[in-house]
Amino acid sequence: MDAPGHPREVVDQNLGDLRRCNRLLGGVRLTLRPLAWLLAGTDPRPALRVLDVATGGGDIPRAVARWARRRRPVFLVASDVSLQFVALAREQSGAYPEIRFVVADARSLPFAAGAFHAATCSLALHHMLRDEARAMLSEMGRCARTGVVVNDIVRGWLGYLGAFVATRLGSRNALTWHDGPLSVLRAYTKEEMRDLAGWAGLHPIRWDGFLGYRVAFAAIALPRPLPGAAAPPADPAAPAPEGDRTWTPR
Repeated sequence: MDAPGHPREVVDQNLGDLRRCNRLLGGVRLTLRPLAWLLAGTDPRPALRVLDVATGGGDIPRAVARWARRRRPVFLVASDVSLQFVALAREQSGAYPEIRFVVADARSLPFAAGAFHAATCSLALHHMLRDEARAMLSEMGRCARTGVVVNDIVRGWLGYLGAFVATRLGSRNALTWHDGPLSVLRAYTKEEMRDLAGWAGLHPIRWDGFLGYRVAFAAIALPRPLPGAAAPPADPAAPAPEGDRTWTPR
């Protein structure tokens, strides 16, 4: 999916597969539960302002909108670096006037510091090298005054085998077949996510998981990166140390 030039129908089908995965295999829940917990103590009078980064097909901000409609007004901004993804997400969100879609690079967001109560992202982290992930997490923390929620798959053989079987049984889309298992191989472990968050100046304060293959963390921004956080290699495309992940250039 990272490579441009795929036919629209192929991309649309792939985003539909991701939407079903989020709905049936814990993705929506892994965003909504920590988000609700994170925002529970905020002032209920003003409308919530939530930013979703690397939104893809926009199913996560639509889920947040449905959740908020039963509780309090919400204003959502869904951003993605892909104009094609933003156009598709906007087309599928006609019933959600509370969502605005914008084209923006997650590593350099065009929003003021503290412009949102919270920022979320789902299934984006594993697409990024360490420097890219750090930049995205840092920007999310800068834009969100309360905290951030990040959910993603976890690298491991169980998840890889599950992704291989699930994509073959649940889809006929070539992108889904290719990206599902590869995404698990490119994903981070929970410990690596914690290190990336700390290096980006975020402190995870809650973790949620689903079936061992996917986790989410809620985090608050700190004044500076945690002193014990692991830093990435000087060359982000260089191989990681023995026994660690191998970084695949995008």
